[in-house]
Amino acid sequence: MATIAVNGVRLAYDEAGVGPPVIWVHGGFTDRRGADLVVPLLATRYRVIAYDRRGHSQSERLPGRQGVEDHVSDLAALVEHLDAAPAHLLANSDGGEVALKLAVRRPELVASLCLHEPSLHGILPEDPEVTQAVRDMQARLDGIIAELEQGNAEAAARRLIETVAIGPGAWDALPEQTRRTLVHNAPTWLDTAHDPTYGSLDVDLLAGITAPVLLTGGAHSDPADSAVVACLAGALPHASRYTFEDAGHVPHRTHPDELARVVKGFLDRVTAKA
Repeated sequence: MATIAVNGVRLAYDEAGVGPPVIWVHGGFTDRRGADLVVPLLATRYRVIAYDRRGHSQSERLPGRQGVEDHVSDLAALVEHLDAAPAHLLANSDGGEVALKLAVRRPELVASLCLHEPSLHGILPEDPEVTQAVRDMQARLDGIIAELEQGNAEAAARRLIETVAIGPGAWDALPEQTRRTLVHNAPTWLDTAHDPTYGSLDVDLLAGITAPVLLTGGAHSDPADSAVVACLAGALPHASRYTFEDAGHVPHRTHPDELARVVKGFLDRVTAKA
């Protein structure tokens, strides 16, 4: 593990491989180690950087709330300070929102985007089926928020895993270290949930993204997450899609070999054209 100081915060990161830079941007509650099964498979041809976003695991948590824009600024600074521009961004869930917002704000830093189900439910159009799916998702998220506001970080992390990320019974099947990580990082996600910009983005801005984009989703994922992938596919001018037929919201944990194969194929095509 190495550390770097950017934007007044210390970020922890790991680096493996040589080649075009690929940066893993993890989702809420988790950390850089969530991609441990994927990184070695990509590092055979790419320089893979996995970091803990501020407030997560071994990165510093500053006093006060940490908003989405803080994470976007950190990612921009990380890319620049590690001489990784333009970088290929591989991201999941909340990390997908951070990566996409960086591509909007600082397109010169982004070579391509591989996004699995970004947490952007606020972009979805008014539609009876979609609206109900979003309401159902928000109800589950509200339950997680309520647990955190009452100081019940472990109960909140369990709810996340069993009602949003994986499914019933999944919490007890996780390694103890993974459970500890989720509990430790839970308060940072609460900051994100209280950010009024969380989960939203001006869809019209997506037309300006010229970088190639791979959007992935799981066949077993929540309908709200699947709707976000479909919406982004229609808004991004250079987007392709892939569905993990046997996976859900966290293929980097459940199907790392398939994820690495799909991402590597996408990156090989992008870098060959470049």
